[in-house]
Amino acid sequence: MHVADELNKLYPCREDQFAALSSILGDPSLPSPPVVLLTGPPSQGKSTITDAFLDDIKAQSVWVDCSETLTSALLFNRIVNSLRALAEKESRVKMQGDLNKFTVEVHKALEALQGKVILVCN
Repeated sequence: MHVADELNKLYPCREDQFAALSSILGDPSLPSPPVVLLTGPPSQGKSTITDAFLDDIKAQSVWVDCSETLTSALLFNRIVNSLRALAEKESRVKMQGDLNKFTVEVHKALEALQGKVILVCN
């Protein structure tokens, strides 16, 4: 799958970044690595480019702001409830710091979704 030329026009000089994302995440029929880490100095466009790419390929994605999650309970809460919202489950779940319950709730939310789901923590 080639990244749309429109993305390259909207974000000049980012062809390499779009090509890298496309090779890793672009084909929904191929498995993706369990983790993709994008690093770099602040305010360099990592989130903007990733968001534009995921939107372009119409990926099922969930964005979680990890900078404000001071405890595992807050992080688990945001991840699980974001996945539940993507799966269009009405009720929210109150999570504690329990890793076992977190795993069960993530599995339940993912059962309602089909295909690749991309979780972005920024």
